[in-house]
Amino acid sequence: MAEASKVSGKRYRRIFSEYDPVFIDKVSSAALSCNLNFFLKKEQMQALSEYVKGKDVVVNLPTGYGKSLICSLCPQVCDNLRNDKSKKERSMLLLIYPLTALMDDQRLSLAQLGLSSLKLTPSVSEADISRIQSGDIQVIILSPESFECVVVKRTLRKGAHSLCCHRRSTLYQRVVSIYIK
Repeated sequence: MAEASKVSGKRYRRIFSEYDPVFIDKVSSAALSCNLNFFLKKEQMQALSEYVKGKDVVVNLPTGYGKSLICSLCPQVCDNLRNDKSKKERSMLLLIYPLTALMDDQRLSLAQLGLSSLKLTPSVSEADISRIQSGDIQVIILSPESFECVVVKRTLRKGAHSLCCHRRSTLYQRVVSIYIK
């Protein structure tokens, strides 16, 4: 693995010269803010690039290849591209997992990357709703069953100013990604 100081935008631009330099700098910045001390793989960069262009992306890679990292970087890359540093306006990632154990593992991984997350359940508290609305939460994790729950839907609607789907006509809008593992 490369030292963190050597994982720079300049080296990213050299390795991934086929991509727009602005995009590369924003990905590099997101990776550094997550304390990654290695370069993303070609497939990870391709998925991020297509995603921020507004395309639907399906990633089929082997176990341990970094599929979750792609999702984890999406909100930060989009915020970097929009040059928006305000907490209330930052992007949020919505992850749907079929098993509670996977949710808990993902929350640990996200915390290691410095990303705030919340497991959204039907028993959501007013404090958690406030955290969503204020932009304190970068990643919301829930089950397919919770996603269908009226209380959860109402919570997501209350946070509608923080949750905004990607608009194909305007790149780098605040994003909600739905990822089913």
